[in-house]
Amino acid sequence: MLDLSHPVRQIAGVDLAQDTSERATWYVLPAPPSVVRVDGVPDLRLLRIIEDGQLRSGDFHLRVSLAWAQEQLDEAKALLEEEAHREVTLLPLPVLSAEADIVFAGREPVSESDDTLPPFELRRYGSGQPRLDPPYSAALSTSLTADGTRLVDAVMRGGGAPIGVSYRLLTEALRPGMQVTARVDWSRSYEHFSSHRRTGGFLYTEDVRELVEKLVEDKVIQISAVSTLGVDEEGGADGLQEALAWVQRALVERFCNPVMELRREPAHVSLGTVGEIFKVGHAYQVKALTQVEHAVAEMRLDVATVVRRTLLTQTHLADLLGDADPDEHIEDAEPDHPFFARHELRVRTARSLATDGVSELSADWCYGDRQITLRLTPDEPEAELSTWRDASDGSQWSLVGQVTFADDSPVHAGESMSLPPVEGHGQELTLDLAALLRLHRVEVITVPDPERVLATRVRLRQLQGEDLVEERELVFSGDQARATATFADMAPEQRIEARYGWLLAGGRLLEAAPVVLDTTILRIPPPFAGAFTVRLVSAEDWSELDRLLVSVSKVEDGPGHNLIFDGPGQLRAVALDMPDPTDRSFVYRVKRFWSDGREEEDEPVHTDVAMVMVGGTPANRLVVDFEPLGSELPVAGIHLIQIDLQYVDVPNRLRHSDQLEIRALADRPRWSVELADPTHREYEYRITTYRSSGETQVGPWTKTSERLVVVPIVAQ
Repeated sequence: MLDLSHPVRQIAGVDLAQDTSERATWYVLPAPPSVVRVDGVPDLRLLRIIEDGQLRSGDFHLRVSLAWAQEQLDEAKALLEEEAHREVTLLPLPVLSAEADIVFAGREPVSESDDTLPPFELRRYGSGQPRLDPPYSAALSTSLTADGTRLVDAVMRGGGAPIGVSYRLLTEALRPGMQVTARVDWSRSYEHFSSHRRTGGFLYTEDVRELVEKLVEDKVIQISAVSTLGVDEEGGADGLQEALAWVQRALVERFCNPVMELRREPAHVSLGTVGEIFKVGHAYQVKALTQVEHAVAEMRLDVATVVRRTLLTQTHLADLLGDADPDEHIEDAEPDHPFFARHELRVRTARSLATDGVSELSADWCYGDRQITLRLTPDEPEAELSTWRDASDGSQWSLVGQVTFADDSPVHAGESMSLPPVEGHGQELTLDLAALLRLHRVEVITVPDPERVLATRVRLRQLQGEDLVEERELVFSGDQARATATFADMAPEQRIEARYGWLLAGGRLLEAAPVVLDTTILRIPPPFAGAFTVRLVSAEDWSELDRLLVSVSKVEDGPGHNLIFDGPGQLRAVALDMPDPTDRSFVYRVKRFWSDGREEEDEPVHTDVAMVMVGGTPANRLVVDFEPLGSELPVAGIHLIQIDLQYVDVPNRLRHSDQLEIRALADRPRWSVELADPTHREYEYRITTYRSSGETQVGPWTKTSERLVVVPIVAQ
């Protein structure tokens, strides 16, 4: 440890202090502050903010360190080894805390006509928190007023204003605290024992303490202390106690023998300073005394204490630039300067947190040297972050976070799990938590038929090769038509196998052949070929709608089923008798009840499509939504996705074509066509991908009647 009683040596220009116990170890004290250079250029900048041609304010930034040049350290080490004739070690002086400031310390004239001496003032412009790892570097940034900007400008250009960088480092060191001297006159001690103690008599620990106190009163024992500590610093009491303990040990060794008393209870081993020496109990027997030599014993004890001291090092601001040109580090900025530009990021999840069984997502957005914490919950599913754009080169950022699963989550209930890092440079980020956490959700949809089917059982098995990893079982009864199973830690080489069967009303059990799933949706067909199931889904766009009433029947005037939808995304299924297996046509009619009290009823629609979407859009209009799924386009190496669309109705001589574009993961283009024949909803689309590398990938024309088309974002 550093001992303050030893002077600091300067060798090869480096300030060094020798370790108190390890003489071959030297501590390197911090160097004067110097500016950090990046590619040989000082990391120092003054930004003068100009508005309407006037200087309004400024922004000053610099990075400084307390590092010595490696050549100086090598030279100092060589000189020490030559002097000591052995190898020495140089260590940086450890510090407990540090502060760095940009300060003005001086006097400013009140006015040109006033000759009075202005008061001395200490003004702090900006502060920074240095790193505690050598060489103790710190980045300092501060906003300046117009006057402060002019002052710093003048100093950088060679002015003499007392502006500089000040470093304060708190360290621990040894300091001499007390010198204790104990003097014992053994001749007078012998006379005291001969007069008051008989041979064979017992002395106990308390007797030894009283004996020492008596000898101190009679000045047979003299203890003196000289303190070098301040009135508020501790350490003196420890020195006196140590001197008294030495005297007690010396008396017992000369005049007594330690003994163990014949007691039935166990003896005490630890007896303070006296008992710790002999380790035999708490009693001593006076031995046969003989005349001791006429001598006086003296003991000197130097007590040191650990104190905290602040090392101060500073330099003038003009000296930090060295031979660099000040004009290269002073810049004027108008309001449209890139310095004022900000980078914004909008973060959301591909699905609701509840869908993935997550109760909270917390993450740190790292943008250059900036770090912003965000938190997503089911009540706040999105976050918007913003910071200065020049904090990161190329607007590159990274996101590191973790999720907390809900207590009712099907996997990892109540646990926290870290997300793999996500990097990018865009302004939109959609997190697919299921993919990041390796969760695999399977949605199972059945056809309710309570009159003929009592229950439908589905077993989903997660397999690796032929080994079973996990199994889920779902049972549907009554009108239940939909359920979800979630598997954790789904690896790419694993697969999901489905086995399902029906328990019929007559007690008969039907089993279907197992199938391997290649999608996340499993539709269980009806067990009877004579039934035709129609599924109706309410559209996600539910604005201004209160409820829907949908009537479904096999023929227009025949008995039908009335279904009510009171919200988006609801699924209803109806089993229609199919006397003729080749005739799958049916009729449905939609009646809308709007929030303002209006009612609207469509004409009957004849169709044979098993999936019908109902909502605010009339049946005579085809509306298709395109939803991109995957990572951000720049991350996948995609510049643009183009969708070509075509709808052709030959009997009605109707042709409609269009072209949509997707430029970001957040884009949700919609295509709408007015139909002459509501039953004819088939259209064609083609996806063309323009990659950042210049490659163009043209997909095939695909015929479909789907209301929602998922556009996969796939990296090359």
